[in-house]
Amino acid sequence: MSNFANSKESLENLAKRLVEKASNNTIWRQRSAVNLIPSEQTMSPLVRLLAITDPSGRYAEHRKVKALGDAEIYYYQGAEFIAEVEAELIKGMKNFLGCSEVETRVISGQMANVTVFSGVMNYFNRVNRRVEPRRLRSVMNHHIGKGGHLSAQPMGGLRDYASVDPVTERRAVVNFPILADNPYKIDLPRTAELIEQHKPVLIILGKSVMLHREPVKEIALMIADIIPKPIIMYDGAHVLGLLSPYFQMPLEEGADI
Repeated sequence: MSNFANSKESLENLAKRLVEKASNNTIWRQRSAVNLIPSEQTMSPLVRLLAITDPSGRYAEHRKVKALGDAEIYYYQGAEFIAEVEAELIKGMKNFLGCSEVETRVISGQMANVTVFSGVMNYFNRVNRRVEPRRLRSVMNHHIGKGGHLSAQPMGGLRDYASVDPVTERRAVVNFPILADNPYKIDLPRTAELIEQHKPVLIILGKSVMLHREPVKEIALMIADIIPKPIIMYDGAHVLGLLSPYFQMPLEEGADI
């Protein structure tokens, strides 16, 4: 009994200390710190309130079933409310981003990027499903040391999707060149040369250290006459709240995803 009592008391003290420290950290973050990572900005009181409600911890897996007219079929019962909210979110995101398709079920930027890489690789292998899928022949991205995010790197999310260059024996990933006087901006003339040389099938714009708009329109014009045309992906995870006519509308400027 003594050990149980001591254990119970220690757990209570641990819980109290945890709550106190979490509260102090929250006050520090909210009132005494300048947070410079846009993707970590504070959730609104409404979102925080909704995050503690019951649906936030429920399963809502679903997929289209051809036999039922491509209806979205949910695997778990009691998900009607979640289905309704997801439909409203899709509608709102389509309107906000100006796109035709939205996938809201991915819960992180890493998962979102891997989902795109998988989908793009599947698209390029659509003609012949009887052989092992070929990886992406060549990809262009931001170097991780120049602001690129880990989720779009050969050692990260791209690892299982980019081909190996037989000459270098490394993943066939080429980095955007940067300006000598501004490492946060892409050198467009050199980019055009690298696109001509490496012929990437996927061009990944967007990064975690972004001080300027990405040259989506300019790169879209560079590849306009290339057949087959490379796919331009814009990773907006870190600037999602800034996407607007006042900053950047990547899909309107030529991004495909």
